[in-house]
Amino acid sequence: MAVGYVAVRTVEGLFILIASTTALVVLALSQDSGSAGGAGVETVGSALLSAREWASFVGTLIVFGVSAVILNTLLYRSRLVAVWLSLWGIIGGLLLLTSAVVEMFAYGVDAPTALQLLGAAPIGVQEMVLAVLLIWKGFAAPSVGSADGEPGPRSG
Repeated sequence: MAVGYVAVRTVEGLFILIASTTALVVLALSQDSGSAGGAGVETVGSALLSAREWASFVGTLIVFGVSAVILNTLLYRSRLVAVWLSLWGIIGGLLLLTSAVVEMFAYGVDAPTALQLLGAAPIGVQEMVLAVLLIWKGFAAPSVGSADGEPGPRSG
């Protein structure tokens, strides 16, 4: 699952790179639109803006939602953070995925809606809480034991 998490985050980065690159291409096209034919440049620019919106939507909502579910499932299984925090992340990731899919089929990806904000809020707050708790407390120390199941040396 850890390799899957890295792969999904890499795909998310690629979608964000595509969205950023298409925005730069549209900017370059808009500066050259005076010298070139207007209708063809407008059509290409409109298509690029649409591609940018879709890449941004898929990369930041759907792929990020999948990566949040994977990460928090790993944190839940390993018990490196509090159970309530990892469950909050799993639920928040699933809520983000659900709201993204509903918005994609019901409203399109043109502008953020209240549904998108409500779907993203729980995972956004959970990530901030996770960051603060990791800075403050760090990961939970795994229990160290010997190979035969006896408890390891105690510290403190």
